Amino acid sequence: MESDFVREPHFTSLHTLEESGEAVRRRQMGSELDLNNLARFTVEDPVSQIIEWLSEDNILRGRFGLKGSVKFENHSNTLSPDRATEEMQSLSISGKLRRSKRLQVKSGQTISSNSSESVTKSSRPRADQFCVYNTGGEGETEHRVAALTIEYKAPHKLTLGHIYEGLAEMNLDEVVEEGENESVAIRCRRLVAAVITQGFSYMVRTGLKYGEIYTGEATIFLRIPDDPSTVYYSLSVPKGDVGASTGWDEPGNQSNRLHLTAVGQAVAFTLRALQTPPRSAQWINKALRQLKPWNVVVKEIEDAVADEEVPSSEYRPSPAGTQAIIRSPIQFRPRKTKFVGTCDSKTSSFSSNDVELWSKQLS
Repeated sequence: MESDFVREPHFTSLHTLEESGEAVRRRQMGSELDLNNLARFTVEDPVSQIIEWLSEDNILRGRFGLKGSVKFENHSNTLSPDRATEEMQSLSISGKLRRSKRLQVKSGQTISSNSSESVTKSSRPRADQFCVYNTGGEGETEHRVAALTIEYKAPHKLTLGHIYEGLAEMNLDEVVEEGENESVAIRCRRLVAAVITQGFSYMVRTGLKYGEIYTGEATIFLRIPDDPSTVYYSLSVPKGDVGASTGWDEPGNQSNRLHLTAVGQAVAFTLRALQTPPRSAQWINKALRQLKPWNVVVKEIEDAVADEEVPSSEYRPSPAGTQAIIRSPIQFRPRKTKFVGTCDSKTSSFSSNDVELWSKQLS
Protein backbone atom coordinates (compact mmCIF):
# COMPACT_ATOMS: atom_id res chain seq x y z
CA MET A 1 0.00 0.00 0.00
CA GLU A 2 1.64 3.25 -1.17
CA SER A 3 1.20 5.48 1.88
CA ASP A 4 3.70 7.31 4.10
CA PHE A 5 1.34 7.34 7.09
CA VAL A 6 3.49 5.17 9.37
CA ARG A 7 6.53 7.39 8.76
CA GLU A 8 4.75 10.60 9.73
CA PRO A 9 4.50 12.03 13.29
CA HIS A 10 0.91 11.72 14.51
CA PHE A 11 0.94 10.59 18.10
CA THR A 12 1.05 12.10 21.57
CA SER A 13 4.49 12.40 23.17
CA LEU A 14 5.64 9.68 25.55
CA HIS A 15 5.89 12.21 28.40
CA THR A 16 2.24 13.21 27.98
CA LEU A 17 1.16 9.58 27.84
CA GLU A 18 3.03 8.79 31.05
CA GLU A 19 1.36 11.71 32.86
CA SER A 20 -2.05 10.65 31.58
CA GLY A 21 -1.37 7.09 32.67
CA GLU A 22 -0.64 8.17 36.23
CA ALA A 23 -3.92 10.10 36.33
CA VAL A 24 -5.83 7.03 35.13
CA ARG A 25 -4.16 4.78 37.71
CA ARG A 26 -5.60 6.88 40.55
CA ARG A 27 -9.19 6.45 39.40
CA GLN A 28 -11.50 3.99 41.17
CA MET A 29 -13.29 1.29 39.17
CA GLY A 30 -16.66 0.33 40.65
CA SER A 31 -19.21 0.22 37.84
CA GLU A 32 -19.81 0.07 34.09
CA LEU A 33 -19.98 3.88 34.12
CA ASP A 34 -16.47 4.05 35.58
CA LEU A 35 -15.34 1.51 33.00
CA ASN A 36 -16.83 3.56 30.17
CA ASN A 37 -15.05 6.68 31.40
CA LEU A 38 -11.79 4.74 31.46
CA ALA A 39 -12.41 3.30 28.00
CA ARG A 40 -13.24 6.71 26.56
CA PHE A 41 -9.97 8.19 27.80
CA THR A 42 -7.62 5.26 27.11
CA VAL A 43 -9.12 3.52 24.06
CA GLU A 44 -12.04 5.28 22.38
CA ASP A 45 -10.47 8.74 22.04
CA PRO A 46 -7.16 7.36 20.71
CA VAL A 47 -9.04 5.12 18.25
CA SER A 48 -11.12 8.09 17.06
CA GLN A 49 -7.98 10.19 16.58
CA ILE A 50 -6.21 7.46 14.65
CA ILE A 51 -9.24 6.98 12.37
CA GLU A 52 -9.35 10.74 11.73
CA TRP A 53 -5.64 10.76 10.85
CA LEU A 54 -6.09 7.77 8.57
CA SER A 55 -9.01 9.54 6.88
CA GLU A 56 -6.77 12.46 5.95
CA ASP A 57 -4.68 10.08 3.83
CA ASN A 58 -6.55 9.63 0.55
CA ILE A 59 -5.08 6.18 -0.07
CA LEU A 60 -5.99 4.84 3.36
CA ARG A 61 -9.37 6.59 3.34
CA GLY A 62 -10.37 4.69 0.21
CA ARG A 63 -8.78 1.42 1.30
CA PHE A 64 -10.73 1.24 4.57
CA GLY A 65 -13.95 2.96 3.46
CA LEU A 66 -13.55 5.81 5.96
CA LYS A 67 -15.91 8.78 6.11
CA GLY A 68 -13.82 10.99 8.37
CA SER A 69 -14.18 9.81 11.96
CA VAL A 70 -15.90 7.36 14.29
CA LYS A 71 -18.26 8.06 17.19
CA PHE A 72 -19.05 5.94 20.24
CA GLU A 73 -22.67 6.55 21.26
CA ASN A 74 -25.29 5.20 23.65
CA HIS A 75 -28.29 7.32 22.62
CA SER A 76 -31.52 5.41 22.01
CA ASN A 77 -32.19 7.16 18.72
CA THR A 78 -28.84 5.97 17.35
CA LEU A 79 -28.99 2.32 18.38
CA SER A 80 -30.26 0.80 15.15
CA PRO A 81 -29.50 1.47 11.50
CA ASP A 82 -31.81 4.27 10.36
CA ARG A 83 -33.94 2.12 8.12
CA ALA A 84 -34.53 -0.45 10.87
CA THR A 85 -35.33 1.80 13.83
CA GLU A 86 -39.10 1.90 13.38
CA GLU A 87 -39.32 -1.82 12.71
CA MET A 88 -37.37 -2.64 15.86
CA GLN A 89 -39.41 -0.28 18.06
CA SER A 90 -42.67 -1.90 17.02
CA LEU A 91 -41.49 -5.50 16.79
CA SER A 92 -43.47 -8.06 18.79
CA ILE A 93 -43.02 -11.83 18.69
CA SER A 94 -45.00 -14.41 20.60
CA GLY A 95 -43.56 -17.57 21.98
CA LYS A 96 -42.16 -19.49 24.92
CA LEU A 97 -39.44 -18.29 27.27
CA ARG A 98 -36.67 -20.62 28.49
CA ARG A 99 -35.77 -20.08 32.12
CA SER A 100 -33.77 -22.25 34.46
CA LYS A 101 -35.86 -24.21 36.96
CA ARG A 102 -34.33 -22.30 39.86
CA LEU A 103 -35.41 -18.95 38.39
CA GLN A 104 -38.93 -20.29 37.81
CA VAL A 105 -39.19 -21.38 41.44
CA LYS A 106 -37.81 -18.08 42.79
CA SER A 107 -40.23 -16.03 40.71
CA GLY A 108 -43.17 -18.32 41.51
CA GLN A 109 -43.73 -19.01 37.82
CA THR A 110 -44.40 -22.26 36.06
CA ILE A 111 -43.90 -22.21 32.32
CA SER A 112 -45.55 -25.07 30.53
CA SER A 113 -44.64 -26.24 27.07
CA ASN A 114 -47.96 -24.93 25.77
CA SER A 115 -47.79 -21.47 27.29
CA SER A 116 -47.14 -18.38 25.22
CA GLU A 117 -46.40 -14.77 25.93
CA SER A 118 -46.19 -11.60 23.92
CA VAL A 119 -43.30 -9.29 24.57
CA THR A 120 -42.48 -6.09 22.75
CA LYS A 121 -38.77 -5.85 22.19
CA SER A 122 -37.23 -2.47 22.94
CA SER A 123 -34.54 -0.98 20.75
CA ARG A 124 -33.33 1.28 23.56
CA PRO A 125 -29.81 0.36 24.71
CA ARG A 126 -28.77 -0.13 28.31
CA ALA A 127 -26.25 2.26 29.85
CA ASP A 128 -23.45 -0.27 29.27
CA GLN A 129 -24.21 -0.79 25.57
CA PHE A 130 -22.63 1.43 22.93
CA CYS A 131 -22.68 1.56 19.15
CA VAL A 132 -19.73 2.76 17.06
CA TYR A 133 -20.51 4.81 13.95
CA ASN A 134 -18.56 5.58 10.80
CA THR A 135 -19.27 9.31 10.44
CA GLY A 136 -18.61 12.09 7.95
CA GLY A 137 -19.72 15.69 7.59
CA GLU A 138 -21.03 17.98 10.31
CA GLY A 139 -24.40 19.20 11.57
CA GLU A 140 -27.24 18.68 9.10
CA THR A 141 -24.85 17.24 6.53
CA GLU A 142 -23.49 14.59 8.88
CA HIS A 143 -23.79 11.05 7.57
CA ARG A 144 -23.13 8.04 9.75
CA VAL A 145 -23.35 4.28 9.45
CA ALA A 146 -23.41 1.86 12.39
CA ALA A 147 -20.33 -0.37 12.38
CA LEU A 148 -20.05 -2.34 15.63
CA THR A 149 -21.41 -2.67 19.16
CA ILE A 150 -19.64 -2.60 22.52
CA GLU A 151 -20.89 -4.19 25.73
CA TYR A 152 -19.12 -2.95 28.87
CA LYS A 153 -18.72 -5.28 31.85
CA ALA A 154 -16.98 -4.05 35.00
CA PRO A 155 -13.84 -6.14 35.68
CA HIS A 156 -14.93 -7.11 39.19
CA LYS A 157 -18.10 -8.66 37.71
CA LEU A 158 -16.32 -10.54 34.92
CA THR A 159 -12.71 -11.10 35.97
CA LEU A 160 -9.93 -12.64 33.94
CA GLY A 161 -10.32 -15.65 36.20
CA HIS A 162 -13.97 -16.00 35.15
CA ILE A 163 -13.00 -15.68 31.49
CA TYR A 164 -10.07 -18.10 31.59
CA GLU A 165 -12.14 -20.67 33.46
CA GLY A 166 -15.42 -20.19 31.61
CA LEU A 167 -14.58 -19.42 27.98
CA ALA A 168 -14.53 -23.01 26.75
CA GLU A 169 -16.45 -25.54 24.69
CA MET A 170 -20.00 -25.84 26.02
CA ASN A 171 -23.50 -26.92 25.17
CA LEU A 172 -25.72 -23.99 26.12
CA ASP A 173 -28.74 -26.18 26.81
CA GLU A 174 -26.66 -27.84 29.51
CA VAL A 175 -25.29 -24.51 30.76
CA VAL A 176 -28.80 -23.09 31.26
CA GLU A 177 -29.92 -25.97 33.47
CA GLU A 178 -28.48 -25.62 36.97
CA GLY A 179 -27.52 -28.72 38.90
CA GLU A 180 -26.61 -29.57 42.48
CA ASN A 181 -23.06 -29.01 43.77
CA GLU A 182 -21.81 -27.52 40.52
CA SER A 183 -18.10 -26.90 40.08
CA VAL A 184 -16.66 -23.39 39.86
CA ALA A 185 -15.80 -24.04 36.21
CA ILE A 186 -19.44 -24.73 35.32
CA ARG A 187 -20.66 -21.62 37.13
CA CYS A 188 -17.97 -19.50 35.46
CA ARG A 189 -18.96 -20.98 32.12
CA ARG A 190 -22.57 -19.98 32.73
CA LEU A 191 -21.51 -16.42 33.57
CA VAL A 192 -19.33 -16.06 30.47
CA ALA A 193 -22.12 -17.50 28.31
CA ALA A 194 -24.63 -15.06 29.83
CA VAL A 195 -22.40 -12.07 29.09
CA ILE A 196 -21.86 -13.23 25.52
CA THR A 197 -25.63 -13.58 25.14
CA GLN A 198 -26.00 -9.88 25.90
CA GLY A 199 -23.43 -8.88 23.31
CA PHE A 200 -24.78 -11.31 20.72
CA SER A 201 -28.38 -10.18 21.24
CA TYR A 202 -27.38 -6.52 20.91
CA MET A 203 -25.55 -7.26 17.65
CA VAL A 204 -28.51 -9.14 16.19
CA ARG A 205 -31.01 -6.42 17.13
CA THR A 206 -28.83 -3.76 15.52
CA GLY A 207 -28.06 -5.90 12.48
CA LEU A 208 -24.29 -5.62 12.94
CA LYS A 209 -21.67 -8.22 12.09
CA TYR A 210 -19.07 -7.14 14.66
CA GLY A 211 -19.18 -6.49 18.40
CA GLU A 212 -17.08 -6.44 21.57
CA ILE A 213 -17.33 -7.41 25.22
CA TYR A 214 -15.00 -5.02 27.08
CA THR A 215 -13.92 -5.35 30.73
CA GLY A 216 -10.91 -3.03 30.86
CA GLU A 217 -8.61 -6.02 31.36
CA ALA A 218 -9.81 -8.05 28.39
CA THR A 219 -11.80 -7.74 25.19
CA ILE A 220 -13.82 -10.55 23.65
CA PHE A 221 -14.24 -9.71 19.97
CA LEU A 222 -17.37 -11.14 18.33
CA ARG A 223 -18.37 -11.70 14.70
CA ILE A 224 -21.70 -12.96 13.36
CA PRO A 225 -21.63 -14.18 9.74
CA ASP A 226 -24.66 -14.01 7.45
CA ASP A 227 -25.99 -17.17 9.07
CA PRO A 228 -26.80 -16.01 12.64
CA SER A 229 -26.55 -19.54 13.99
CA THR A 230 -22.79 -19.05 14.40
CA VAL A 231 -20.83 -16.40 16.30
CA TYR A 232 -17.03 -16.24 16.29
CA TYR A 233 -14.98 -14.84 19.17
CA SER A 234 -11.38 -13.93 19.85
CA LEU A 235 -9.97 -13.09 23.29
CA SER A 236 -7.51 -10.22 23.76
CA VAL A 237 -5.71 -9.64 27.08
CA PRO A 238 -3.38 -6.72 26.25
CA LYS A 239 -1.32 -6.66 29.46
CA GLY A 240 -0.41 -10.33 29.11
CA ASP A 241 -0.27 -10.44 25.30
CA VAL A 242 2.11 -7.47 25.11
CA GLY A 243 4.17 -7.98 28.27
CA ALA A 244 6.52 -5.39 29.73
CA SER A 245 7.27 -3.73 26.39
CA THR A 246 5.81 -3.55 22.89
CA GLY A 247 9.21 -4.22 21.36
CA TRP A 248 8.46 -1.50 18.81
CA ASP A 249 11.76 0.37 19.06
CA GLU A 250 13.98 -2.17 20.79
CA PRO A 251 17.13 -3.41 19.03
CA GLY A 252 17.83 -7.07 18.44
CA ASN A 253 15.38 -9.85 17.71
CA GLN A 254 12.60 -8.62 19.99
CA SER A 255 9.28 -9.14 18.20
CA ASN A 256 6.97 -6.17 17.71
CA ARG A 257 3.79 -6.47 19.77
CA LEU A 258 2.45 -2.94 19.33
CA HIS A 259 -0.57 -4.32 17.48
CA LEU A 260 -1.50 -6.39 20.57
CA THR A 261 -2.09 -3.33 22.77
CA ALA A 262 -5.68 -2.38 23.64
CA VAL A 263 -5.62 0.52 21.17
CA GLY A 264 -3.89 -1.53 18.49
CA GLN A 265 -6.47 -4.32 18.71
CA ALA A 266 -9.37 -1.84 18.82
CA VAL A 267 -8.12 0.06 15.76
CA ALA A 268 -7.67 -3.13 13.73
CA PHE A 269 -11.10 -4.46 14.71
CA THR A 270 -12.79 -1.10 14.06
CA LEU A 271 -11.21 -0.79 10.62
CA ARG A 272 -12.49 -4.26 9.78
CA ALA A 273 -16.00 -3.38 10.99
CA LEU A 274 -16.13 -0.05 9.14
CA GLN A 275 -15.92 -1.91 5.83
CA THR A 276 -19.08 -3.90 6.57
CA PRO A 277 -22.53 -2.26 6.13
CA PRO A 278 -25.37 -3.02 8.58
CA ARG A 279 -27.74 -5.85 7.77
CA SER A 280 -31.22 -5.18 6.43
CA ALA A 281 -34.40 -5.10 8.50
CA GLN A 282 -35.36 -8.33 6.75
CA TRP A 283 -32.19 -10.04 8.05
CA ILE A 284 -32.88 -8.79 11.58
CA ASN A 285 -36.48 -9.98 11.59
CA LYS A 286 -35.55 -13.37 10.14
CA ALA A 287 -32.80 -13.82 12.74
CA LEU A 288 -35.14 -12.91 15.59
CA ARG A 289 -37.67 -15.46 14.35
CA GLN A 290 -34.99 -18.13 14.04
CA LEU A 291 -33.09 -17.62 17.29
CA LYS A 292 -34.12 -19.32 20.52
CA PRO A 293 -33.70 -17.12 23.63
CA TRP A 294 -32.20 -17.76 27.01
CA ASN A 295 -34.03 -15.65 29.58
CA VAL A 296 -31.36 -14.99 32.19
CA VAL A 297 -30.89 -12.76 35.24
CA VAL A 298 -27.20 -11.97 34.93
CA LYS A 299 -26.86 -10.59 38.48
CA GLU A 300 -27.90 -13.95 39.94
CA ILE A 301 -25.35 -15.75 37.81
CA GLU A 302 -22.66 -13.31 38.96
CA ASP A 303 -23.56 -13.96 42.60
CA ALA A 304 -23.40 -17.74 42.07
CA VAL A 305 -19.59 -17.56 42.12
CA ALA A 306 -18.39 -16.31 45.51
CA ASP A 307 -15.42 -13.94 45.58
CA GLU A 308 -13.22 -16.49 47.31
CA GLU A 309 -14.05 -19.06 44.59
CA VAL A 310 -13.08 -16.90 41.63
CA PRO A 311 -10.10 -18.51 39.86
CA SER A 312 -6.77 -16.73 39.57
CA SER A 313 -6.53 -13.94 37.00
CA GLU A 314 -2.90 -14.75 36.29
CA TYR A 315 -2.26 -14.48 32.56
CA ARG A 316 -2.83 -17.65 30.58
CA PRO A 317 -1.37 -17.50 27.06
CA SER A 318 -3.13 -19.37 24.29
CA PRO A 319 -1.81 -22.92 23.88
CA ALA A 320 0.85 -23.33 21.19
CA GLY A 321 -0.63 -24.03 17.79
CA THR A 322 -4.09 -22.67 18.65
CA GLN A 323 -3.56 -18.96 18.01
CA ALA A 324 -4.56 -19.24 14.36
CA ILE A 325 -7.86 -20.92 15.16
CA ILE A 326 -9.36 -22.28 18.37
CA ARG A 327 -12.43 -24.39 17.91
CA SER A 328 -14.92 -23.98 20.74
CA PRO A 329 -18.55 -24.68 19.81
CA ILE A 330 -21.68 -23.92 21.77
CA GLN A 331 -24.42 -26.05 20.26
CA PHE A 332 -28.18 -25.98 20.56
CA ARG A 333 -30.81 -28.54 19.70
CA PRO A 334 -33.11 -27.57 16.80
CA ARG A 335 -36.05 -25.42 17.81
CA LYS A 336 -39.61 -26.53 17.05
CA THR A 337 -41.60 -23.52 18.22
CA LYS A 338 -41.25 -19.75 18.27
CA PHE A 339 -39.58 -18.09 21.23
CA VAL A 340 -39.21 -14.57 22.55
CA GLY A 341 -36.84 -12.94 25.00
CA THR A 342 -36.19 -9.51 26.43
CA CYS A 343 -33.02 -7.44 26.47
CA ASP A 344 -33.31 -4.94 29.31
CA SER A 345 -30.92 -4.33 32.19
CA LYS A 346 -31.78 -7.63 33.90
CA THR A 347 -32.47 -10.11 31.14
CA SER A 348 -30.97 -11.07 27.87
CA SER A 349 -31.68 -13.38 24.95
CA PHE A 350 -29.17 -15.30 22.88
CA SER A 351 -29.22 -18.36 20.80
CA SER A 352 -30.43 -20.29 17.86
CA ASN A 353 -31.15 -23.67 16.48
CA ASP A 354 -27.88 -25.53 16.03
CA VAL A 355 -25.84 -22.58 17.30
CA GLU A 356 -22.08 -22.96 17.42
CA LEU A 357 -19.78 -20.49 19.16
CA TRP A 358 -16.27 -20.60 17.80
CA SER A 359 -13.10 -18.86 18.91
CA LYS A 360 -11.03 -17.71 15.99
CA GLN A 361 -8.21 -15.27 15.38
CA LEU A 362 -9.96 -12.64 13.26
CA SER A 363 -7.94 -11.39 10.32
